[in-house]
Amino acid sequence: MANEHLVPTQFKKGHPGGPGRPRRTPISDAYREILATEFPKDLAKKMGLRIGSTWLDAIATQAARAALRTSEGGNSARKEFREAIEGRAKQRIEFGEPGSTDWEVRVVFEAPVLRRSEGAKAIEPPIDVKELPPGEVEADDESGTDS
Repeated sequence: MANEHLVPTQFKKGHPGGPGRPRRTPISDAYREILATEFPKDLAKKMGLRIGSTWLDAIATQAARAALRTSEGGNSARKEFREAIEGRAKQRIEFGEPGSTDWEVRVVFEAPVLRRSEGAKAIEPPIDVKELPPGEVEADDESGTDS
């Protein structure tokens, strides 16, 4: 084989390739760089921050102070903190009546699907799991009630 020298470096089963092309995020990279720089000492003293704090420390402190307010802005800040720590709240979806645990699932096929029987060339009709009494389906359809 002409490529035998490449076999040791080929991808092994269960071990995918490298991370691929890195994503470019120039604005986010610039923000990270700015937030990592030292916060001005005079402003740090006024805010009660330690000398050598970063812009990120100052912003986080201000956000925490805003969360303590009893205004609408405080509510927004608290929500931001919760979502940053715990993630967004899951949306709750309810079906049917509140408190009801009754469920009914009805599957109706438009036309029966024909299948080939094993080993035979003839096509057989599908096997009925439950055969409804005559007129039951029509009675449900004509009643017009939702169940």
